[in-house]
Formats: sequence, C-alpha cells, structure tokens
Amino acid sequence: MRTSPPSRRARATSETTKTLLVEAVIGLVVAIPFPEITARRIASEIDMDPNVIFRNYGSVENLMVAALREMENRLLALLGPEPDPGFTLVEYAQPWVEFSSWLYLSGTSVEKLRARPAILQKLRDLTLQRLGLAPSASERTKAAVFALATSFLEAQAILAHQQPDVFTPEARADSAALFQVFIAQLERLTPGLGWDDEGR
Repeated sequence: MRTSPPSRRARATSETTKTLLVEAVIGLVVAIPFPEITARRIASEIDMDPNVIFRNYGSVENLMVAALREMENRLLALLGPEPDPGFTLVEYAQPWVEFSSWLYLSGTSVEKLRARPAILQKLRDLTLQRLGLAPSASERTKAAVFALATSFLEAQAILAHQQPDVFTPEARADSAALFQVFIAQLERLTPGLGWDDEGR
C-alpha cells in the first residue's frame, strides 16, 4: 500500500516543535545548572514526551547544538553595525561561552561546536571596543586581549560552579575590575614587548 507524503501541516508542526524545543533549552541554559538540562526536563518545559527530542533531533546533544546555534544567531543580530548603546557584550555573551564550554567538556566534538567566523570577528571587535582598547593597538595586542577576555569567561564557566567558595561573586567582580585596570595600562606596557605591527 502506498503511503502518502506528510502533509504541509505535519511538516509545520514538526518545525514548530523544533522551535519550541530550542526555546526550552535556551530558557533552561540561563535558569538552571547545565547538568540538570535533561531530556525529561526539556520536554516538560513544553509539556511533551521526551521522545519528541529524539524524533526531531536524533539526540539531546544535537538539540543542544541547535540551541547553541540559535544563541549565536541572536548574538549576531545584536552585534549589528549600530548595536544598542546600552548593550554590554561580555555580559550577554557569557551564557553562550559557558554553554559552549560545558558542551565541549561533556564530550561534544569540536567540529559540532565550532563557531562561525562572522560571530568570532564581531565578538572580537566589539569586545575590544567595550574594553576600551585603543584602536591604535597592534594586531598582536588585540589578539592577546581577546584571548584573555574569552579565557576569563571560560574559566568562570568551568570553575565558578565547581568552586563557589573560591570563585565568589566578589572575587569575580574584583577580577573584572583588575582586568579593566590592566587594559588601561596596556599602551604603556606593550611597547616593551615589541608587539608593534611591523615586528610581528
């Protein structure tokens, strides 16, 4: 007996379900510890059976990566040519960096997690701008500062939840303030390192 192709309504329902699942994950990412984001918890957010995840994404990991990609899309939208002047990049980017780090530590492959070059370039440019790095700084200095800034976020993602007595809110705020002082002193410090563009 010949099976008729799925109707447009069925396809739409499937796409709607995928969207609901991604939204559920994004909501949970900012609300609860990552290990608690299970198939059962995700499905309960949209009042469905956990099997809906496997029918639509094949695995919880695939759904998590889809949610990460959607977080990137939203971040890219906010990083337009004229971002909201009240927008603080590092604070907004932190959930994305933390979630990506956690997925990597949980065994998700680098190939699945690799961010698009566009988002990294925009993150780099606006991070340096928001940190107050002088536009005249060498490319080597800019690369080093961006590496430090992202490492700062990743360290918090990996360690802050595991060692709350060490990585207290006060210690994290103080380290951010110290980082700002360091940035302010860069123009005086880097010439001694020979990091001018010609000497790279």
